[in-house]
Amino acid sequence: ASVSERGVLQPLLVRKVKGVGGPADADSWEAEPHRMSAAEARHLGDLPPVLERLLSADPSERLAGLVALSSTGDAAAVSLLRWTVDHGPSEVVLDAALTLEELDLRREGQLLAACEALETAPSFGRFMAAAEAAASGVFTGLADPAAVPALAAQALGFYQQALALEPARWLDVEERRARLELAAGQPRAALETMARLAERLD
Repeated sequence: ASVSERGVLQPLLVRKVKGVGGPADADSWEAEPHRMSAAEARHLGDLPPVLERLLSADPSERLAGLVALSSTGDAAAVSLLRWTVDHGPSEVVLDAALTLEELDLRREGQLLAACEALETAPSFGRFMAAAEAAASGVFTGLADPAAVPALAAQALGFYQQALALEPARWLDVEERRARLELAAGQPRAALETMARLAERLD
């Protein structure tokens, strides 16, 4: 996406949506206003100490840092792990790479579980949960770049099926669709989605 396109899109996408992960109860999926929680604020403050742990000469400190990033598993954690693989000392590079692999396997498992649940009993909530499981690797940067188009297409298909089941919830679906299109490097598609939203909101 170009700087100008992102500049137009990102303010439009700051709306009442949950984080990337799927809901705890897929059948009762609800979009909510996102406000930074105390845990998220602490997480932001903890990033430098985590990096210090990863670069520590103490193996137990490095392990604690890796465990913290594995538990978080968000875009910031993935970014730190990738930085460590590229620039960290040799004693932590392999562990950071294995942590990334473990996170990706966990992501794939969550997507598989969401798809299996969807096949068992299709519903709006389960389509949304499957969409967000597919989209999570795109949002966090965890998915291999070559897999991003397929994951985005899969997620967008699930969003479309959720919308077909409950058209009245178009705002929840289209907002998330636009965010995914932007994250997947499809700014023009995201702009088109936001234009449709703007027309319906007028």
